[in-house]
Amino acid sequence: GRSAGVWLGGLFNPDAFITATRQAVAEAKQWSLELLELRAKVGGDENTLREEAASGISFIVTGLVLQGAAWGADGKLAEARDVSNLLPPVSLSWVLPEPGTAPAAKTVSLPVYQNETRHDVLTSIELPRPDNADYTVWLQRGSAVIVWSL
Repeated sequence: GRSAGVWLGGLFNPDAFITATRQAVAEAKQWSLELLELRAKVGGDENTLREEAASGISFIVTGLVLQGAAWGADGKLAEARDVSNLLPPVSLSWVLPEPGTAPAAKTVSLPVYQNETRHDVLTSIELPRPDNADYTVWLQRGSAVIVWSL
């Protein structure tokens, strides 16, 4: 089931899966498809992730690789020793944002690519960054999320 997590990299067409989840949430909640935003929550305990997935607006993805950054114990992006680092399970949620709300100030938007060639962008996700690191640091490092890597 959906609560067990989906390895996006194992899907033939992961962008179609992302689109289908958006359509399913819009239909189930009677929300406008165009207004939905994708939110990411990295890690957390397994029970919380399963509860979120059971809510019908979230799905868990596994096997995502962070390039140009690591995931810190504090639940934020961190400097990386290695080029690529495996992310813990990620809960992706389609939400209807409150009118006039802006993304959290201490985040950076990272592209999500299908593979390491970085030819196909599937979407982008906002991830929290350390208070002492400007968002441009992650852009200069070419930080990105990869769904399938060798």
